[in-house]
Amino acid sequence: MIRAAHHRIPAWALAVAAAAALLALLLVAGRADARKATAVERPAMIAAAYRATGIDDPPKCRNTWVTRVSKYRPRTGLVYMNIDLRSARGCVLANGYLILRRPSRTSQRWRVVFQGSDPPPCRLVTARMAKELGLGLICTP
Repeated sequence: MIRAAHHRIPAWALAVAAAAALLALLLVAGRADARKATAVERPAMIAAAYRATGIDDPPKCRNTWVTRVSKYRPRTGLVYMNIDLRSARGCVLANGYLILRRPSRTSQRWRVVFQGSDPPPCRLVTARMAKELGLGLICTP
């Protein structure tokens, strides 16, 4: 006959495990990552980025941009270069990103409101949006 060994898990270990599980759940629930731009949004965002930067890319470089739209505030988007892909294709390289806005959630008229590599102004993105868009938690007054 085989006897099952009875192991008692200390109460403190259960409490630590429960707290860790709750923390993980809160972090996942509190973080709504920005979504990829739709097939309609993306060309409009990229066109706005080209107008603002004056970059003159050949057609092979036109699809090397990363475009994201905030789930928290869908009127705000982000465009930045896929440096590895642009480098492999011999495209113009630059450091930084562009923050775009549109007049309504469904409008396709995007305009660049910030261009740079430093933290964006707080008037453009909240700390929550900065985190969601991958800019970190910092904005400048």
